[in-house]
Formats: sequence, C-alpha cells, structure tokens
Amino acid sequence: SQDDNAHIGTYSNHDFVFDTNSTERMRIDSAGNVIQSGTSPQYQFVTPSNYNFQIAVQENVSNALEITPSTAAGGTTFTTPAVVVKSDGNVGINETNPSTAKLVIETGSGSGIDLYRSATNANFEAFRFRDSTNANTEASIGWGGDQLRLNSTNNIVFVTGNTERMRVDSSGNVGIGTTAPGADLEIYTSSGGGNAL
Repeated sequence: SQDDNAHIGTYSNHDFVFDTNSTERMRIDSAGNVIQSGTSPQYQFVTPSNYNFQIAVQENVSNALEITPSTAAGGTTFTTPAVVVKSDGNVGINETNPSTAKLVIETGSGSGIDLYRSATNANFEAFRFRDSTNANTEASIGWGGDQLRLNSTNNIVFVTGNTERMRVDSSGNVGIGTTAPGADLEIYTSSGGGNAL
C-alpha cells in the first residue's frame, strides 16, 4: 500500500527494470533481488583523482568474481584483478588463477602476510588447525613473550623430502631418525646406531 513517502518502483508482482540505450542494464525482481544483465556484469566506483575500483563477474577471469583497481589514478581501465574468487571457492590475491589451494597469495618481492595483535596474550594463536568436524583445535601456530609457539594435541613432526626427520611426541620426548623416542632425546643414524639421553 502507498504511504506519504516518495516511491519509485512497481506495486504489482513485476520486476523493476533499468534500461540505457534501449538495452536492459539491471533489474530488481519481484522478490527484491538485484540482477545486473550481461555475461560480465560489473560495478565501477569512480573518484576524480584516486584509484578507482571495479567489482565484476567474468570480466577478466572466467567463472570468477573480481575486484580490480584501475590501471592509473582516475582511470577507467580495469585489466588486472587484485582479488579473484573462483566458482570452486578458491581465492586469489594478486593471483588470477588460484588453482593450487583455497587461498593463493602472490607476494612478488614484498611480505606475504603480516599478523599483529593489539592486546597481550601469552598463548596467542595466529593459526588454528581444526578437526574434520570443526569441533576441536588439533594444532596451532602462534607467539607470546617474543617466542614462536608450535602447539599440537599429539606430535609435532618435522619433514624434509617427504621423509620424517625429527619429532617431538606428546610426552615431550624428542626423536631424530626415530618415530618412537623412548627418552628425552633419542638420535638414530642411517647406519642404525643410536644414542638416548
């Protein structure tokens, strides 16, 4: 029903369509969804002198949502996406084809990820690795008191060349060359000799 406010739209069960140059550009359907027409719908945020940004679908990358800065300050050319979200859920930052992992960051010569905290917490966990049901934390990486902390509910294993080289088991024993250290420190060589401390 109408009220005292100004309205632009339809009062019947029909879509509200926006056209330019006799071509549909966007519509709001009867359910309230905003739909932009075309195979690569895009939204541009333009300022007079700063870098502009474009949010688009399949503009530069197939099957992807893109956030792209202009190629120059005040420009209207958008060719290299800064962020890409592919249809398979993979996300790329400065990477237009994030096919190797769920999150791919191409850093060039700069830093990759900076983490900082604004409050003191001796057991701060920057990364937490959860179980398959996301119910429990199995391991974490963090820092506190100027110390890097590796924490695991079971073992911490060090691997090179797909081969285990060292582990700290859940009781605190350290094994080098052995997967079952029976002392505080147990070292085995490739020839089979070993020493336990």
